[in-house]
Amino acid sequence: MYIKHKDMKKILIISVIILGSCLAASMLEYKEAREKYLAAAQTIKAYDAQLDTTKASNRAYKMTIDQMENSMDSILREFQNIRKELKVKKKDVQSVQYISSVIHKTDTLVMNDTILRTTAQNLDTVVENEWYRLNLKLLYPDTAIISPNFKSSQYIVAHLKKETIDPPKKWWWQRLFQKKQKVLQVEVVEKNPYIDVKTNKYVEVLK
Repeated sequence: MYIKHKDMKKILIISVIILGSCLAASMLEYKEAREKYLAAAQTIKAYDAQLDTTKASNRAYKMTIDQMENSMDSILREFQNIRKELKVKKKDVQSVQYISSVIHKTDTLVMNDTILRTTAQNLDTVVENEWYRLNLKLLYPDTAIISPNFKSSQYIVAHLKKETIDPPKKWWWQRLFQKKQKVLQVEVVEKNPYIDVKTNKYVEVLK
């Protein structure tokens, strides 16, 4: 069968377009697969570092919101409850962070002007709940040892939030036409009811 020169040219152009599209799609799939692989590798290293008690290492995990929701890690799942409480959309979450710490201090009080009753000598008692523990010791004749412990659990969520560039207008219909920008906002949720978060400062480093 004879193919005209013009038809041959069209066939070549169509072939090049198809091959180019296939190549672009393959490159995109490769890039996505590579990003998933690198994220998985970084997360595995982070878990290994956490399990290694011989090293003090904190590595960042790389996970999607869906992966966090389906994780067996209760801390990662709790972030989804925090996100919903803060009314933050999945797509706006930029990063999350969890900090667990314990505050501990022991004071010894010698009561020079007081003598404990013999019936109370060497008293050792504990008052505690999920977030607080107090160990009280009374040693005959005049010594009291007080050891309070506070547990802090902080969930930190960095997310994007839309706000107007200029001060917001008085009427809602005017605010609809105001220019908006997305700013990074950081929310700190402290679970311990005895601890109040006073001041936090976060800086987004520009490059």
